[in-house]
Amino acid sequence: MKKTALLLAASLMTVSMLGAVNTAAADKYTLKLGVVITEDDPLFKGLEQMKAEAEEKSEGRLEIELFPSSQLGDTGELVEQAVSGANVGTIAGAPFLQSYCEDFGILMGPYLMNSYEDCMKVTSSDLYQSWVDEIAKSNVQVLCFNYQQGPRYMVTKQPVVHPEDMKGMMIRTFSQSLPFGAVEKTGAVGSTLSWGEVYTGLQQKVIDGAEAQISAISGSSLEEVAPYIAKTGHFQMLSGLVIGSLWYDTLPDDLKEILTTAAINGGVYASDLVYEKEAEYEKTLTEKGAVITEVDVDEWKAAMDPIYDELNLRDLKNAIDEIIAG
Repeated sequence: MKKTALLLAASLMTVSMLGAVNTAAADKYTLKLGVVITEDDPLFKGLEQMKAEAEEKSEGRLEIELFPSSQLGDTGELVEQAVSGANVGTIAGAPFLQSYCEDFGILMGPYLMNSYEDCMKVTSSDLYQSWVDEIAKSNVQVLCFNYQQGPRYMVTKQPVVHPEDMKGMMIRTFSQSLPFGAVEKTGAVGSTLSWGEVYTGLQQKVIDGAEAQISAISGSSLEEVAPYIAKTGHFQMLSGLVIGSLWYDTLPDDLKEILTTAAINGGVYASDLVYEKEAEYEKTLTEKGAVITEVDVDEWKAAMDPIYDELNLRDLKNAIDEIIAG
């Protein structure tokens, strides 16, 4: 009888232990974050910060896997995977989120925001929150939108100082109508070559230049094939960390909070690093042979500004101007 009781107790303990193991296994969640930027990019450093915080605060229940340099695909592909329910996410700018909320695309308007402070005013507004709510209806969860990659510059094979110097040049930019149209307002011809193909495209003379932030230019060594950088600052490259709502909704509430807070903190860390390292990037690029030129920003602004009227975005731009001024 005692032997039977002992065997029964042992069996119950085994079942209990197996149940605990299965519960623990089911309670672990893995998020794969893929980005087009390299490991040296400040934004990737922000993701590393986020990973460390989320894994520590969740005591290992959240696992964040990071994949730089388009290892999991381009930004658009990753957003599509996230929407379908995959446990993936990425850093995405306004052009990629415009598909889910048309007005969100205004955030990539030329000379709309001129500083990180401007960006934070806009993304703290009720107008911005209404966009995020609209995007969520398409199974896209915007965890935060405070990853500042800095102003975008023109990087070209030939010297550029004035907008008219761009005439006829094939310039890689975003495919969405606002940034694409703004670039073409200079007289350039827009190209939507994927970012991962920009270096080769410049090398093989498929394109004559691209527009990008200084960290991306340096990280991708574009100065080797396009040594001229004009500091136009035409777009503020503000991005957010996005994942799929379908996967996000499987998380317990405490892990949702841990993940969101870690994402925000990672964005602050990354953005601070971007500004800290900007002078360093410029120094490194110059030492490698890049020619970096200051330009008359007012000239470029005047050239690009008509795109707001052509796309019937003037009223929305005025609303953003009021938020920034306030």
